[in-house]
Amino acid sequence: MGSYANCYLGPFHVGSSKGDVDPFLMGHFSATDKVVTSDFDALPAVLRAQYDRTALKDEGEGPNNTSPFVFYRAELSVVRDRLEVQGYTYAAACDAFAQCVQLELAQERKRAEKHPDLFAVSVQVMEVQTVQLWQEALTKIARDELTWKDQQQYAGTLIGEMLKGLGQTENWYGYPGIDTNVPLRIAVEACSEGDELIYDLTDLVWSELTSPGDDFVEQALGMSAKEHAGSARTVVLTEGRFDAFALSESMRLLFPHLRDFYSFMDFDTFDPEGGAAALVKQVKAFAGAGIVNRIVAIFDNDAAAHDAMRSLKSLKLPSRIQIMHLPDFEFLRDYPTLGPAGESKMDVNGVAASIEVYLGKDVLTSPSSGDLVRVQWKGFVAGVGKYQGEILDKRAVQERFRVKLQACVGDGSGLESADWAGLRLVLRRLFEIFHQEDAKAMAEMVRWQYENGYSRA
Repeated sequence: MGSYANCYLGPFHVGSSKGDVDPFLMGHFSATDKVVTSDFDALPAVLRAQYDRTALKDEGEGPNNTSPFVFYRAELSVVRDRLEVQGYTYAAACDAFAQCVQLELAQERKRAEKHPDLFAVSVQVMEVQTVQLWQEALTKIARDELTWKDQQQYAGTLIGEMLKGLGQTENWYGYPGIDTNVPLRIAVEACSEGDELIYDLTDLVWSELTSPGDDFVEQALGMSAKEHAGSARTVVLTEGRFDAFALSESMRLLFPHLRDFYSFMDFDTFDPEGGAAALVKQVKAFAGAGIVNRIVAIFDNDAAAHDAMRSLKSLKLPSRIQIMHLPDFEFLRDYPTLGPAGESKMDVNGVAASIEVYLGKDVLTSPSSGDLVRVQWKGFVAGVGKYQGEILDKRAVQERFRVKLQACVGDGSGLESADWAGLRLVLRRLFEIFHQEDAKAMAEMVRWQYENGYSRA
């Protein structure tokens, strides 16, 4: 019969893979999500329902054997964030879903012309099917604990059609597309907040096809990267060493479940040149190297960076390379500055916003005076017609950030009270930067499916 790995989202069976781990399902987990246990009572409810304690004892497996239960689990909010960072926003998933249903309906009508007795009902259902109705039906299936055995009760309805293919990877609850992350993202909204995504590898381990100690996440990342560049780690380039440190460590603290999706430039090992002009050179080099990983170059939001970036505007960069400035920040619209005419408050977005001004008001406040550290105006940048500003006491600001970071990493007591608004804004922008490209890719995948004659029938 073979051995299977099975994945569940709350009460929904997402899919299964025979004899091996599905790298795309595993892509929703990190190494810290792994659970290895011999305690039957420690299993999530959906897995306890799959295993019979008495049968396990009789067969000498599980708790009475050296082979433990092995599975991955992630909270619903974590799953939602991981899907979003891979481009599966709710809006994009809904668009892809609707497009797929319409293309499948066209195919179904052709089948109905030849075999009306087999396809007439599904055509009637699909003609009125919407994403909202499908999501509502999925919610009812979960709430009423419906199974494939209930399909006759709902014959001729959307729920009846969904129950026919219950849990089949090729026809996930009636969704005919080949990219199951699309319905998975929508299904997240049909779940309760306490639900989890669970990938059970126990059967593979008991069959000795895998070992409990295997790093399934790393293996899956390598396999999926060969199939789809978007599944590999996104490389993040910054202007300098501290920028990479601040963003990397903040992500590790604020969004630990997303850290594995990104790789930051290693300034300590390779000691590359810093600054906006050097970052422009790196972007051009990566563009010409044909590297398959996605790349994001993050420039400061100051006059020098805007000037340096002018040379990139004439280049047609591949879609896998995106460039961004640190985003405009409301906090910086009325910030204290120091110039030849003395002190004044100004909007420093676009002219003096380096990573330091996003580190938090608590870090930017001088312990001695209790005032915000000033931005000092420097030379005029003719290329963009603006003066360049730089934060004073930059090293002291950076050191205070390191202290804050360490306090939050230690016992976590400072995480809630500290100001992370600026860095959250930057990281959210980073997470979203490929969303437009991903939405296009989803639509292209759906079109490819039907243009190449793929059919679930």
